[in-house]
Amino acid sequence: MSSSYQSDRIVPLDGKESVRTVLSELEVISKMNEWKPNLNLFQVNNEYYDYDAENKDYIVEVKTRNKYYKKKVIEMAKISKNYQHAQILGKQFIYAVSDSRGLWIWNISKLMAEIVENQKPYPMKAPQTTKFGKDKKIIKYTYELNEIDAQKL
Repeated sequence: MSSSYQSDRIVPLDGKESVRTVLSELEVISKMNEWKPNLNLFQVNNEYYDYDAENKDYIVEVKTRNKYYKKKVIEMAKISKNYQHAQILGKQFIYAVSDSRGLWIWNISKLMAEIVENQKPYPMKAPQTTKFGKDKKIIKYTYELNEIDAQKL
């Protein structure tokens, strides 16, 4: 991959953003439950967990973005931890991204082999964490997720 390609991975698309309020974590969970009425996801109330919601079959990591980015990313550490944790629990790992154009849902458990075999993780400078008010930037290795592989709500 060329470095010029990497530099434009997280740049918002040109053009007007659709007028839409970005959903909160809890709203994403509610919307997913409306989409699949028997899903019965509930929010995990432990801020130190690596995922945000679960039910008897799934663990779900939710990301909310204020802008639309064509290239969605997932941290290498998150994908590894949550994929392993889901296997230990006998569940599947779902990744949900809410942005100004909708809600995108990937079943990472079904896509994991394709993700790690077909791309090399790339470094991205990002805040240390989005929680606890820490804004120190560090290098995080990430994978790209294609919108075509997602269910869009």
